[in-house]
Amino acid sequence: MEHTEFPDFLRFNKHGTILTPDERRRVAEARGVCITCGQVTHRVTAFRRKPLENEHVHNGICLICNAEERAVVDWKKATNNAELMTRRRDYDSRRKIKAGDGKNKLIKAAKSLKVVSSAKSSPVRGKRQFSSAPDINEDASQNVDGTTTAAAATSIPKRSMTVDSTSSQNDAWDILREMRSNPQDIQLLTQKCHELGQIQSTSEGSMYEILEVMNRFPSEIELQRSGLLALWSFILVGGNDVKLEAVDADIIDVVLQSLEIDNEEIACLGMGVLSCLAEGLGVRGKLLEEEAVEVVEKMLRNSLEGETYNAELLYWILRCLVSLLAVSKEHEDFVKENTFVDCELLEDLEAIDDIKEVLLRGDTVHNVLLAMQETDDAECQSLQLGMEFLISLFSSCNYARCNEKDEEIFIEMCQKAVAIDQPQLFPTMKSLACTCLCFLLNSGSTESSTAAAKQILSVDGFINAAVDVVRMKRQKDEIVRDVMMCTLSHIFYCKQTINNVPHSNSILRACLAGIAKEKTNPFIQETCMWILWGILAAAHEVSPGKSLVKEVLDVAKQAMADPENTNLITLGIAIVADIAVWHRISGLEDTLQIVLDVQSKYSEHANMVAEANRFIANVCKSKKIAALIESKGAGVTSVDLQYKLTMLNSSAEISLDELKGAIEVWNNSNREPNVAAKILYLLAKRTHNVSAASAKLASVAIEFIIDVLRHADNEELHNYACMTLCSIAMTYLRIKALNGFSIRATEAIMEAQHYGLKQLRAIWVLMTLDAEISYTLLNDLVLYLVNAISEHFNSNKEIVSASIVVLSIVLWKSRPLSQTNRTTIERAIGAIIRVMYECLDQAGNSPQIFLYGLRCLRLCAVDAFLHDCIVKEGGIVAIIDGMNVNYDNEQVQEEGSNIIRHIACGSIETKMLIIEADGLDVVLNILFTFGTHAKLVSEAFDIALYVSISSQVRSFIVNQGGLVMITTIMSTLDDAVVQEKALKALSDLISDIDNDLIEMTDLASAVTATVFNHLSEASIQEVGIAILRNLSKRSESIREKLLSSGCCDTVITAITIHMTRPKIISSSLATLFNLSDTEQCKSAISHDALELICHALMVNLNCQKTQMLGCKLLCAASSSIEISTGATFVETGVYAMLHHCTSESIQLSGCELLSTFSYHFRYIKDSSELDSMMAEAVIASMENFPSQQPLQELAIVALESFLPHQKLVTVLRARSTRLARVVHEAVTLSDSVEIFEKGDDIIRVCELI
Repeated sequence: MEHTEFPDFLRFNKHGTILTPDERRRVAEARGVCITCGQVTHRVTAFRRKPLENEHVHNGICLICNAEERAVVDWKKATNNAELMTRRRDYDSRRKIKAGDGKNKLIKAAKSLKVVSSAKSSPVRGKRQFSSAPDINEDASQNVDGTTTAAAATSIPKRSMTVDSTSSQNDAWDILREMRSNPQDIQLLTQKCHELGQIQSTSEGSMYEILEVMNRFPSEIELQRSGLLALWSFILVGGNDVKLEAVDADIIDVVLQSLEIDNEEIACLGMGVLSCLAEGLGVRGKLLEEEAVEVVEKMLRNSLEGETYNAELLYWILRCLVSLLAVSKEHEDFVKENTFVDCELLEDLEAIDDIKEVLLRGDTVHNVLLAMQETDDAECQSLQLGMEFLISLFSSCNYARCNEKDEEIFIEMCQKAVAIDQPQLFPTMKSLACTCLCFLLNSGSTESSTAAAKQILSVDGFINAAVDVVRMKRQKDEIVRDVMMCTLSHIFYCKQTINNVPHSNSILRACLAGIAKEKTNPFIQETCMWILWGILAAAHEVSPGKSLVKEVLDVAKQAMADPENTNLITLGIAIVADIAVWHRISGLEDTLQIVLDVQSKYSEHANMVAEANRFIANVCKSKKIAALIESKGAGVTSVDLQYKLTMLNSSAEISLDELKGAIEVWNNSNREPNVAAKILYLLAKRTHNVSAASAKLASVAIEFIIDVLRHADNEELHNYACMTLCSIAMTYLRIKALNGFSIRATEAIMEAQHYGLKQLRAIWVLMTLDAEISYTLLNDLVLYLVNAISEHFNSNKEIVSASIVVLSIVLWKSRPLSQTNRTTIERAIGAIIRVMYECLDQAGNSPQIFLYGLRCLRLCAVDAFLHDCIVKEGGIVAIIDGMNVNYDNEQVQEEGSNIIRHIACGSIETKMLIIEADGLDVVLNILFTFGTHAKLVSEAFDIALYVSISSQVRSFIVNQGGLVMITTIMSTLDDAVVQEKALKALSDLISDIDNDLIEMTDLASAVTATVFNHLSEASIQEVGIAILRNLSKRSESIREKLLSSGCCDTVITAITIHMTRPKIISSSLATLFNLSDTEQCKSAISHDALELICHALMVNLNCQKTQMLGCKLLCAASSSIEISTGATFVETGVYAMLHHCTSESIQLSGCELLSTFSYHFRYIKDSSELDSMMAEAVIASMENFPSQQPLQELAIVALESFLPHQKLVTVLRARSTRLARVVHEAVTLSDSVEIFEKGDDIIRVCELI
């Protein structure tokens, strides 16, 4: 197959160059696409699954482009590897499928699609029955739960799970080849799909082929039916790997597409496939993404509409809902172990929670209850599934509620389940009914929930019936009695908030009677004791009479005297403990001795000891009793006793032994939260001293707190642990031995994923203990804080503010941020900027949150690689808008200007964004409002310098009074940094503005004063004198202001101090030259000053710019100033001409200077070397620039001034040849008679003819 047209990414690289065949192949392999067609090879291809051994695949060509060769090669491979395939299938069968398990799954699935024939059951109230559904077995087969399934007209043939892999694969290849050879024969495709389902082999693309065929013919009912049956058999047999492979192959889309067909049988099959898929690990998330949950809801809603309904379809919809929420044993073990190693299990649990949220948002609960109510099958399957679904839905959703109408239906279904008398269904249905009743009681404390609870307790004499059963002993009622007692114990043990529970006294008396009558029945004994404890523990809701409580106390004492049943002893102690808490009766002191004896006898029973300690602590209400308890030697290490004694006297320091004993009690109590809370209270109240001796105590305490943090089940205990941790950490802050605990404590806080003020404060304190923290922990901290900000974004400003504060500390410790995870930092930046926008949108503005957010962004802005992230997230607009809103907040302005200054160093696009976001208004506001704040105005000057990218920007700043504000700040603040940055900003602003704007300011005097006051600061001198040079070229008014400010003297002084700095010297010379035509400048340039200038020129001889400006200045001053000592004009000019022979300007100025030679000759020392240099300089200048008429004329004048001096004439005669040539060329070039005459004089005197 030849393709001349390739996709662009297979034709060109990123530079636009055409790819070679080898390069195209590498790109295709890297992207996982076909080199021929450029499509992603997502089916049975070389890139997604195992590569097949043929040349085309190695060359990057997908099998879709080579269907014929694909079939031939695949058949050859399957034949050659038949033996290997057989061994692999046998191994998978032994590993994944237990004996009979696969068959039972198929049977159970087919049972769900059973045929309800008209002979077996007639329609109820005009309801439709599904009369044709697939079944696994041709004859009736016994189900797992005892129910049977009838034969079906259309069925999957019954076959053994042990399949010969060689023959089945050969059959599969034959079928696939026929399907591919006849792609349009619908009848054949339907038959072959059915045959593939019977073979139950998913190898070598069978499932993919079926999905492709179903996609190709979505409206063919029989084909869809056969395809769904085959897919179902594949999934049932193949295990979780096949489910995941099917999901990858887009089976969900295919099934959802088939559900669009208006056919009830197809709908049942589709629901069955989805139900089976939902049981796979990792599949629920995909179902949620593909909106399969919404489709199931819609199917349930539609099936309940109209006068009739389909019982089978309702069953399968309920079955699918149960599968979506089903929690496997792996899930339970994962939650129990509380480990996050298996990410698939964690993701699956999260997907279940997300599915629950989706289901609770709609009317699914109501529709399920209607389905349970409307379905009237003898086996109560829909009722059972509905109750299982509701239990799963409500099990972990604290916010799940039923409305009043749904509660009535729910209660009706519970009554219906309790009334079932079929022996095989009795245990299951009774258990489900009891669980549902308990969920309704646990559903909350709203008025509707309370009303529902009361209705449950009074409906049809439910409680009365239970009490009557307990009071009388009838053999046929034993099961009902046990179920009712379990229900009552569950209700009251959960301590429901039920006001005015009816018959509470009668229930207590019934339980007492039951205990008395059933002395030989441990189950009844323990159940009644549980109910007694539950009622007495709810003393704030139920208030039994004192006489009845005393009877219960006597029963509890009798239970504690039973040496054979430790459960009864434990319950008895628990009952007397609650009596001590809630009921004021006498005789508890006598019970104390019994409890102490039991505690010492059964010290190995942790629960019993814990309840005994609780009773001891509740009885210990005076120092006398406390002393008695201590004298008996029992309960000394009890947490409750220590807690009680601490309440009496909290000044005593807790000892290390006491703390270890309390922790041991906590460990023995299965880490009871109540015990942990009391130990935390002891630590908070009884740790005072700060000494090296108490370091061990502090370390043990912190170890305990870390343990509590890792195992705290509720947020309140977690908060209490964080508070105690802060207290101890602050108390023992100076003990270096504790520093190592901060990292582990921080990790423990983060693991619980509680985002509260207590947790954030604890992290803030712990961050101060360790100076060095790993980047991994810092990365996790950033993620934790970002999650805290996101969770409380719109609900709790305090937590958001605290999170950002801690985040600023973490970012500060993470410096440099380039070593941390960039994605994490970018998430943090995005979260902070969103919070800042939220603050701006709110009326209150929340300046503190905004300030903390700016501090975090400032730490990020230090690293240049994060600038793009800040800009991309809209940080520029957020920062500038916040600064404009908080224009008078100094801290906000300081933080924000620092960030903008860092970002403004970037590209032109970034600078334009700052300008468009009104960044110039921020600069002007800072200059106007905070003119005395050195650091802040320095940042503003930098921003103004960076964003002044056009004359429009500079004009805007000047027109808004920028120059006036800058000069005012310069005269107010004497800080060198401020002065330097102000000068830089001024230098940029005045580069192209009109003179009128400058004339309105006192710019000249301000700059001159700054230069004069900071003569030793080279950077200030460099920028300041450059500004003076600019001003010296301006209008006469500006020049007059400049001269009146003492500019010339200041510049000359700068030359004196910075003799070796060419930039300062050149700017100074340019300023003096520009002003040399004024009397003030002439008077300022004295003999000493001019000699100083000549000396500076000699020092900076290598700087061409300095020499050029110096020669010009000397020429301007030569007409009126003489130098009698030191270096002369002539010497300076000659050196400049010889050193910079290629500079026309220097040569021109030098020749002009030498033309005054005769005037200065009397001051020049007699030197043959100077004579030679002068002659050479003039002649070389004429030779280098033969066509420059002004230079040639000045050179002739200079040579003519040499003629009166015999020494110079002698030197010229020595260069007669060169001299004659240049003089002749100069005379020829000039049209001046005077030059012609001077040339003749040179030729005559020097004897050049």
